[in-house]
Amino acid sequence: MRKYEFTDETKRFCGKVLHRIRAVRSFNGVKKGQLGGYVESEDNLSHDDNAWVGENAVVCDDAMVCTSARVSDLAWVCGKAIICGYAKIYGNARIGGNTEIGGYAEVGDNARVVGNARVNDHAKVFQNARVFSNACVFGNAWIYGNAWVGGNTEIHGTWVFDEAIIYSNKDLEKKERKDATRIERKINRRGGVCGAPIRR
Repeated sequence: MRKYEFTDETKRFCGKVLHRIRAVRSFNGVKKGQLGGYVESEDNLSHDDNAWVGENAVVCDDAMVCTSARVSDLAWVCGKAIICGYAKIYGNARIGGNTEIGGYAEVGDNARVVGNARVNDHAKVFQNARVFSNACVFGNAWIYGNAWVGGNTEIHGTWVFDEAIIYSNKDLEKKERKDATRIERKINRRGGVCGAPIRR
């Protein structure tokens, strides 16, 4: 059953004509008649599930948003990217290349995920972070600040932030050792981490 239609409103985006969508039935918090974002074709947003493109978000090229994923605000999803599961793309996030964002992952703010990168599970990429090349971010990992994660790196359950640049798992191991040393110094100096007292 169809869940949206094209309105008469269009806009040009990187030489393409995009169509604003409107819900033709209510589903998963989207009301019948509600305006959505912009897609290039119906191949960009599945009719068969609860996925939605909202506000002024853009989905184009061969990119697809499906299952219960949401793309909102001013986010762009292009190339051959796949956004699925319960993933959320928001803010000014940019997703491109052959990326896959799934599970309950979130990419937002000014973050970029491109190349063949994967972001899955409950991972979050936000602020000004970059994930690219063949990097995989999953588990409960957070990539944020001005951090860059690329190469063939796999990030699982780790927080990468500030100005960190990770191109390999060796880089990640070095960062983890450095962080552990920094935390140990804080404990020795203050009796706690970030000012929190250690209970013995």
